[in-house]
Amino acid sequence: MLQSHARLNTLPEGHFAFKLKTPAGNTHRFTAPVDDVDHVRMACVRKLLAEGLRDAQAIVDESGLAYVDDDGDFVHITGSADLADAVDLATRDGRDRVTLQLNPRALAFLDEKDKPASQLPASLAVPERLLVPAAVGGGFVTALFCVWLAVKLSKN
Repeated sequence: MLQSHARLNTLPEGHFAFKLKTPAGNTHRFTAPVDDVDHVRMACVRKLLAEGLRDAQAIVDESGLAYVDDDGDFVHITGSADLADAVDLATRDGRDRVTLQLNPRALAFLDEKDKPASQLPASLAVPERLLVPAAVGGGFVTALFCVWLAVKLSKN
């Protein structure tokens, strides 16, 4: 416990330690100003880019950052006030850091939204190479049926 207080005292004034848990399961530690949520977001983007996540900026912007509060709820960080609340909660609980993660609910939605069509269930997926021939063939069969029906009806 003494070491954590020593580390806390070595941080610049107004800074706090943060940990980012990434979707890949890695954890990154960094320090940032407690009142600058944009700085924290950019630090998270840099950590995700370092893991090879090319669209890290879009993922952080769209999914957002969250932390787990003392009730076990995911709290979405939407601004500097939320960030300050997270730091206050960590300090009250005797922790020297705030553990952040991408908002899991939004991240799950992004995963579903970004799935390529090839990952759709097999009953829904139609190969593109078959679409045009099927449409032309279906149109041709329909036209033949209409001609046959017209001839049949005109004879009566």
